[in-house]
Amino acid sequence: MEARQTPVRIHRQDYAPFPWLVHETRLDVSINEPDTTVCVSLKLEANPAAQATDRLVLNGRGLTLVSVQLDGEVLAADRYQLDADTLQITGLIDQHEVTITSTCTPYSNTALEGLYLSGDMLCTQCEPEGFRRICYYPDRPDVMSVFTVRIDAEPKYKQLLSNGNQLEAGPAGEGRHYTLWHDPHPKPSYLFALV
Repeated sequence: MEARQTPVRIHRQDYAPFPWLVHETRLDVSINEPDTTVCVSLKLEANPAAQATDRLVLNGRGLTLVSVQLDGEVLAADRYQLDADTLQITGLIDQHEVTITSTCTPYSNTALEGLYLSGDMLCTQCEPEGFRRICYYPDRPDVMSVFTVRIDAEPKYKQLLSNGNQLEAGPAGEGRHYTLWHDPHPKPSYLFALV
């Protein structure tokens, strides 16, 4: 098992609203061994109920960052800061689309959080803070978003499931197949599921 970190206490009196509303979340999950590539696109708007900031702080743990885009432009490394638990992007104003590509390692993930191998299937455990092991995201229960999820994998993974309604399914090229899911009801990341 992966070594557990000492839990950080979160106190109600320290609560502040997240400074960005995440209206839409689009995930593109490409399942491969040993690494799975996840591209997450967030449609953001400044939260009028929160203190204004030009900084977006996203949670992430055990991920490898591939790229960061803001409104379709690849950001230079001086526009973001990366550490073991967060990705911080600066220079945001009002409305943006942020797209982040990263990889996670579900086949060696023994934390039983995020995306991991259980028997011969991949599954997720996102409650309470496991989504941050899948992609960089504001992994908080008060951030609600509509999710659209595309999953592609080799045929050995016969069922590709996620939240909501299946919109499409079919061949994805190179002997792979895909499904596309859309959940129209805003939800926090801890309710995300993928099998």
